[in-house]
Amino acid sequence: MKIEKRFSKNLNDIFWPTEDQIKNEMWNVGGILKKQSNQIFKFDVRDMSKLENNLLGKYGNTQSKAEKFVFETLNKWVILDIEELHNYIKNNKLNTVHLDDLIDNLNWNMYINKNN
Repeated sequence: MKIEKRFSKNLNDIFWPTEDQIKNEMWNVGGILKKQSNQIFKFDVRDMSKLENNLLGKYGNTQSKAEKFVFETLNKWVILDIEELHNYIKNNKLNTVHLDDLIDNLNWNMYINKNN
């Protein structure tokens, strides 16, 4: 099953982008996080891929219309706020960030246990 479908099980009022929105707005699924929020968000929920340094990661884009960036780990979903992420990258003049550093340094982080 694709990552977008797996993650969407955690959402209510799900909506999907058009092909044009995926390409130009860079988000994969929208909805309300069950038992977590009453706000509607657009999520960037792409699989991680092997990067040049043989680490798993994702490339981001500051032009994205997604509001939340989602990472899948073995046991949980890690959800980061994209605006906070972009500010962190810009303020610290970074090109590459590690998920553990983001978890430690960003405030709006949300975690959803995958075993529920």
